[in-house]
Formats: sequence, C-alpha cells, structure tokens
Amino acid sequence: MALPQLTMTGNLTADPELRFTPSGAAVANFTVACSKRRKNDATGEWEDVATCFLACTVWKQDAEAVAEELTKGTAVTVVGSLKQRSYEDRDGNKRSAFEVDVYTVAKVVKSRPAERAATQTASEADPWSRPAEEPPY
Repeated sequence: MALPQLTMTGNLTADPELRFTPSGAAVANFTVACSKRRKNDATGEWEDVATCFLACTVWKQDAEAVAEELTKGTAVTVVGSLKQRSYEDRDGNKRSAFEVDVYTVAKVVKSRPAERAATQTASEADPWSRPAEEPPY
C-alpha cells in the first residue's frame, strides 16, 4: 500500500532532536506547525484560523544536516509520506497519531517586498529599464 505523500510549509516548534540507532544511523525528530491564515475584514489584520502540528522523522545525512542547520521557529517546507501510528497512553486508552517520514526538508526564504521596494531605485525595480548585459564570450 502506498502511503500518501504530502508537502507542507510551516515553522519548527523546537530545535530538532538528533539521536543515533545502535547501528550508528542518524535520525532527527522535529515538529512542524502549519497555520491557515485569513484576513479579518473588520480589522484588516491577518489571523491564524487553525494550526496543525505534525511530527516529522528524517534519517541519515539529512538528519545530521537538519539538526545542524535548523532551529526553533525556522520556516521550512517538508515533503514526505504521511503515516498513522496507533499506541496506548499511560491510562491504557488507545490513541493514534499522524507522523511524516521525511524525504526532503528545505528552509523557506521569505521575501519582504515592501522593504525591498523601498530601498530600490527605479532602475533596480524595473529590470527592463537597464541596458542588456554583454555576453561573456
């Protein structure tokens, strides 16, 4: 059975936790919070409508890179397989949780168009107003 693949963008809720299996394979665990936002017509402000928290697991060299490069609050895009795990809590109640087996993690670079536009000259803002560059040959 093929597991559903998903792509999500959100923020790390804590620093990734890196550990190693007895055979020496690196594994990193982290949680991503994904929020749906909407603009409140009354106030004109953006507000979070719903937030989903998904536990993520990444292995081997990617695990070490994630642990080294990412910290709490980092905006990331994660691609992986969604799986459901069942377990019993301390009181003996049956529970289930959704987790992501990660294929790829990438930092999200957020641009700030208003700040960028305020510091650009007219010729920088309009690439067509600049003369064409000479070819390198």
